[in-house]
Amino acid sequence: MKVKVTRLGKVELSKLKLLTFDRERHEREHVKDVKADDIEVIESAFDACTFSNMRTRSICMGAGRRQSTYTDCVFENCRFTFSSVGNVRLLRCRFESCQLEKLFGVALEVIDCAFPGTMFRKAVFHGTADSPTGGRERNEFRGNDFSTTRFIDADFRGGIDLTDQRLPLDDDYFLVRDLRAALAIAKTLKSELAATSGSEEALGLITVFDHYLETGQRNQLLRVGEWGLAGRELRRRLMA
Repeated sequence: MKVKVTRLGKVELSKLKLLTFDRERHEREHVKDVKADDIEVIESAFDACTFSNMRTRSICMGAGRRQSTYTDCVFENCRFTFSSVGNVRLLRCRFESCQLEKLFGVALEVIDCAFPGTMFRKAVFHGTADSPTGGRERNEFRGNDFSTTRFIDADFRGGIDLTDQRLPLDDDYFLVRDLRAALAIAKTLKSELAATSGSEEALGLITVFDHYLETGQRNQLLRVGEWGLAGRELRRRLMA
């Protein structure tokens, strides 16, 4: 079943194949209990809308050339796997207890948003806009609350300032404030841990730190559990 939405509340949304918002504007509406194979948002705007209990195996939140915007919106208990994030601006939005997978935000802007109890799996946030997008060379990314967010295989690139975000308080995470200093330590660890598995982990850190620095990233959030002995030792030395 393919549905193009122009007004909510008229269609049973629980078992759709494709749900499309095409150049629309919605204000203070509630989209709930959606189970769709594909959700596509094209050059649309949502103000103070709520999205709850939504499931999809493929979603694009900002298809088309013009930016789709979400302002003061709430996402509750949503599970999204992204085919593409698209050209999107999230302003003062809240994602509560959501699961967001394969989110590669080359044209995603996130400002003053909160993600309590939400998990990102396989996600990359970009400070440098792709192409450039819509005449901008930078994606605005500031003032966000990730303090109770889980990041699994996720990172930040292109000059996003993580000191301007609230980051997870879990002991498994730590902020590398100076990637150049961390790179120097990782190179030392590779030699010091030569007889252990930590040497390969240190080599992995060297590789990713080089890549982050090439994209203009100066700080990074690391999940210690992903880097084993080398990650634990890196944190100890940086925090000494």
